Amino acid sequence: MTYAADDDAWPVCIDQMWGVATDDEVERYHQQRLARLAKRAPHVQIIDARKAAAMNPEQRQRLADFNAAHGDALGRWLAGVAFVGGSEAAKKILREVYGLEAPPYPTAAFDDRAEALEWAFARLRDKA
Repeated sequence: MTYAADDDAWPVCIDQMWGVATDDEVERYHQQRLARLAKRAPHVQIIDARKAAAMNPEQRQRLADFNAAHGDALGRWLAGVAFVGGSEAAKKILREVYGLEAPPYPTAAFDDRAEALEWAFARLRDKA
């Protein structure tokens, strides 16, 4: 998997993922999430996974473990996560991760990034 983070439009954070996930990229993703939480400010995350292919079970467990370990901060500062991507692989990853650990923030899935942005801005307004 290749992972790219774009926080230039803070408090809207956009993460793009494509291909098959590597352990190093999952760790970079977690470090990026920690850096966002360290700002102690409401923000939203848009994950564009339209080209994501797969994550192994251990990587999915690491995502669930991150949510469990940082649940209080995520619930306080992360106004929501919008997923963009209609691939079956991306949907499977999402179902499996959230089946392991329910997120402490709202989530929604979209086929279109513009719809995801609209939803994300509404979550920020709700959090204010």
